[in-house]
This record gives sequence, structure tokens and C-alpha cells, in this order.
Amino acid sequence: MTDNAVKPSAAARHAHPTETLEYTPIDLSHKLEPNTTSWPGLPNFECCPLTSVANDGFSLHKVSMGSHLGTHVDAPSHFIADGASIDQIPVERLFGPAVIVDLTSKKERGGISWERDLKVYFEGDRNGIRQKIDEKMILVLYTGWSKYWKEPEKYYQHPYLEVQAAEEIAERGVKAIGLDFASLDDSGKGVEGGFPVHKVILGAGIPMIENLTNVGKLVEDDDDGSRTIVSLIPLNFAGCDGAQVRALGWKELRG
Repeated sequence: MTDNAVKPSAAARHAHPTETLEYTPIDLSHKLEPNTTSWPGLPNFECCPLTSVANDGFSLHKVSMGSHLGTHVDAPSHFIADGASIDQIPVERLFGPAVIVDLTSKKERGGISWERDLKVYFEGDRNGIRQKIDEKMILVLYTGWSKYWKEPEKYYQHPYLEVQAAEEIAERGVKAIGLDFASLDDSGKGVEGGFPVHKVILGAGIPMIENLTNVGKLVEDDDDGSRTIVSLIPLNFAGCDGAQVRALGWKELRG
């Protein structure tokens, strides 16, 4: 390259398909299959062929499923009458830096409390916590419960967020909350429980991303020179209360 040749910009160099990525994305989504774990009574996943390459020259499928199946985003309109639908959530709320709270010590239907488990992450008074959670960050609750994804009876006995903790989070604000289990509410109570945590969090306009997986891989890769970035942007279904997401996470080196 000559001295007066135009050098590609940094953005162009990073966008070039032959460039090596400086990070490894982690897939945080469960695969959608006909036997995908689903809340009892809700529509499951179907992917039915309409045409085939052999018979028609091209392949085309019809896909059918409930809006809250698999790894998905809950929009405020899921429980709030005048809440934002999935297409009304700004994409920036579902992309950016995240703080992962390690809750892998939690047992079946164990409560996640404000005082014991979360307060310190918002107030930043524990040694070793590098980033304090604020309204510009995504909160990810990591319980390891995704390992029971193929065991529905066990999976729905997951830990849950206590109502007081939900109220404290709603008051302080976060961009979104991700979780590697089925619900922030106690699924063991069924619909009779009334979903109070959903109503508090979604009532504050905070989207929830349920049924994440592989979150532990982001924790394993943790080090002092990086921060966690997640992309939790769902399908853009007009007027819908939820939608599936191909969630990704990676470590970003800080200069």
C-alpha cells in the first residue's frame, strides 16, 4: 500500500468477512423443537413442510408456536393492559452491558431476596464486584437451572424472585432482566399464584427474557479485563405480548 493510498476505517476492517473476531459469542438460546418445554396447556412448537426441494424446487415451512415458548422476551403488555408490545420496546433496552448475578446455590423453589442476594450488586459494597448495576445495564440471574430444560417437572420447580426484590429493582431500574429459568414468579404456585413479580417488573416497563441457557459459560470466561455484553433482541411481532429471541452473549475487552 502506497503512502497516499486510502486505508480502510476501523469499522470497515472489523466488518470484513475475513477478519477474525476478537470475541467468541455464546448462544444463550434453547433450540426450538416439537418437544420444547412449554407451560402446560400453551401451544407448542410446530414446523411443518409446505414444499420440498425434491418436489417443488425449493423448501418452505409453516411455523407455529405460542409467543412465550422457548427463549423469549416478555413485553410489558403480557400482563399490563396499556403496556408496550414487543415491537414497541426500543432495541437498545435489549442490547448492551450486563451484570450476571451468580445464584447457583439456590435450591428448588428457593426465593431470590433483595437483602441477601441482590442489594449488594446495586449498592456496590462487596469486594470483587467490578460493576454496579444501574438503569443502563441488563441484569442476568444465573441459577444453572437450564440444565433441567429437558425435565419439565424439575424445570418448573425453579428458584424465583421475591416480590420485595422485584419492587426494589423496579424502583432503581434496569434495562432488562434475563433469567436461565422459566419465570421470575414461583411456577410451583401455578396460575393461582397470580404472577405478582411479572406485574411489578413489567409494570415498571422492564422487559424480561426467560429461559436463557449457557449463562455459566460467560461466568467461566470472566476476567478483570472484560465486561459482559448481551444481545436479547426478539422477533419484531407487531402488537404481540412476547417473541422468541436468539440470545447471544460475549466478553468485550476494555481498553
